Amino acid sequence: MFKKYAPSFLSKFRGSMTSTTCRSESSFRRIADLKSDERNVSIKGWISALRKMKDNVFVDVIDGSSYQPLQVVLFKSDAPEALQYGCSVKVKGDLVKNKNSQIEMQNSELEVIGQCDLGEGFPFAPRKKYSMDYVRQFLHFRPRYSGFNSLFRLRNEATTGIHAFYKEKGYINVHTPILTSNDCEGAGEVFVVDKPPRRRGKNYTPEEPVRFFDDEAYLTVSGQLHLEVAARGLGQVYCFGPTFRAENSKSRLHLSEFYMLEAETTTLDSLEELTEAVQDLVHSVTNHLIHNCSEDLEICRKSMGDSNLSELVSNVEDMLAPFPTMTYDEAAQILLSNSDKLKTRFSVRRELHKGA
Repeated sequence: MFKKYAPSFLSKFRGSMTSTTCRSESSFRRIADLKSDERNVSIKGWISALRKMKDNVFVDVIDGSSYQPLQVVLFKSDAPEALQYGCSVKVKGDLVKNKNSQIEMQNSELEVIGQCDLGEGFPFAPRKKYSMDYVRQFLHFRPRYSGFNSLFRLRNEATTGIHAFYKEKGYINVHTPILTSNDCEGAGEVFVVDKPPRRRGKNYTPEEPVRFFDDEAYLTVSGQLHLEVAARGLGQVYCFGPTFRAENSKSRLHLSEFYMLEAETTTLDSLEELTEAVQDLVHSVTNHLIHNCSEDLEICRKSMGDSNLSELVSNVEDMLAPFPTMTYDEAAQILLSNSDKLKTRFSVRRELHKGA
């Protein structure tokens, strides 16, 4: 029956998609995509710096697509009165290369579409650097701050690299549930999903267990069990999503929420093949990050006190070399031979892990 109506249906569907796509296209460009010698280019963004000279005003505009702002040149007489650091703007002009070989916008028309009153409690001042701890106090402004927006772009590229790697290898992305009734073989302490107190009814008593579902439900600690089932029908599967652990720890080794990558396959026959698969993933994503967002990497490394990105990039070949592997007994013997250098005493009978 479907075959009878499929051609006309698909034709209408494709036509609908085409018209929808045309309507959704924006006339505004991303700063990251701009090239010199383009005319009548329109952008939207926020002002990250403002310099007023005798005849001109130089405005740095960011839009989140790149760490590098676009410099916009205005005649002082054309600059709006409300123009200042932090405000939202719409700009149109011609792109040229300046004497520093950087792209800038000239013959510009600028419109302020969202004002920013620095005297009304705006937490950031122009030309001033702030610590990460200070920026974290204003979560809604973090994406505008250079260190954090570089980190967001890096996470995006890392996610893209992970999905691209598994797609090339023939894996299928499975969306495992976030709400689940299993604790994945005790993989971690679970958060229990329950009704909030205001929705428990008038006759509720604190001792009375009230559940939203018939059985106990938790926030997932792992998608492993779901992937194991999926692999028996799809062969090669993976998931990459939020994971929750109710571990009462303040260290950086134990987060309450994080993203975890898990994969299951029916095609591997040995431990060596497994370690090789992990190595290939790390190599692929690392290579993707270095070649697609080296500037953001440099900004993040500077924020951590390490600005030697050139050394990192020059050692790409070393980084992409095969990982050294050893057995547990070999690793244990190395630790025993260097026990005088260890803060915590090692024993062969004690499990070897990061917390040991």
